[in-house]
Amino acid sequence: MKITTSLFVFWSLLLGVRFAEGASQQQCDRACQYQAGLKRVEANVADHSKNGPQDQSCPAAGIRTQRLAKIQEGSLLSAEGILMQIQTAVKAEAEPALKDQSRCGSCEQVNVVSPLTTSRPKAPSYNRTCDGRPTETVRGEFASEQAAKSFVEQALRGENRDGERLYAACPDPCSFNVYNAYTQVGSKIRINLVVQCGQPKGGLFAKYEFGGGYVHEWTCRQK
Repeated sequence: MKITTSLFVFWSLLLGVRFAEGASQQQCDRACQYQAGLKRVEANVADHSKNGPQDQSCPAAGIRTQRLAKIQEGSLLSAEGILMQIQTAVKAEAEPALKDQSRCGSCEQVNVVSPLTTSRPKAPSYNRTCDGRPTETVRGEFASEQAAKSFVEQALRGENRDGERLYAACPDPCSFNVYNAYTQVGSKIRINLVVQCGQPKGGLFAKYEFGGGYVHEWTCRQK
C-alpha cells in the first residue's frame, strides 16, 4: 500500500510539473513569437549600421527596437484606419530618435529610423497543421511609400509572386502574424516585411491586435 501510494504521489507530482511546464510554454509561445518577429525585422533592417558612415575612431554603431506601449484592437475591416493611426503615433514618438546626439560622444551621430507596424489575431484557435510553419521575409525597394504600400497589400492578399510564396508557406486555416517596417534609403523606400505563420484567427469576425514602433539605427562619424 505504501509503495502504491508513493508511486501515485510521484506520478501526480511529475504530471503536475509537466502540466505546469506546458502551460508556461503555451503562455510563452505567443509572447516569444512576437519578440522573435521583432528581432527578425531588426536583423533585416540592420543594413545601415553595418554599412553606414561609421568612423572607427568614434563610438560603435548601434541598433534598437522601440515598441509603442498601446495596442489597438479591431477587425481586418478596420485595419487600414487603425494602422494609419498607429503610423501617426509612431512618427511622433520617433521624432526625438531622429534628432538624438547622445550616443556618439564628440562625434556626429547619424540616425536612421524605420517605422514598424504589427498585426496578429487576438485570440487564435488551434490547428496542429499550423504548428512549425516557416517564417517568411519579403524585401524590396520602391520609388514611393504608396508603391511600397500597394506591393505589401498585394503580397498579403497573395496577388503577386511573393504573396504566392507566403500562402504556400502558410495555407488555410493558418493565419498571418505580420511585421512590416520600411526604411528611407536615399530617394527610395525599402520594405522589410516579416510574416510568421500562426494559428487560425478564430472565426469570421475575429479581433486582431495592432501595434507599432520603430527600429532606430545610428552610426558615428567625425564632425
